[in-house]
Amino acid sequence: AGFVVTGSPRHDFLADVSKTIADQGVEVTSASLGSEDGLSVARFDVEVGNLHRLRKLIRAVSSLKGVRSVERRRGAGPEAATARPATKEEP
Repeated sequence: AGFVVTGSPRHDFLADVSKTIADQGVEVTSASLGSEDGLSVARFDVEVGNLHRLRKLIRAVSSLKGVRSVERRRGAGPEAATARPATKEEP
């Protein structure tokens, strides 16, 4: 499974997202970090046992400071289509 996290640029963005993934007991198989339109964008491929666990992970990541959206990537590979299961407004 894969997802993309978009958020405010800050030095500990990747560390916070990675810690949250680890705290959920999920294994990361690949990760990349970049920036688009002035925002931090982190892409993750993870090993989860089922959709319930993936949704729980997405909710946990969505609650982090500065996270604007978490998009589940459907399919395989970096060009997979996305859906928007979790977004939040910036104050």
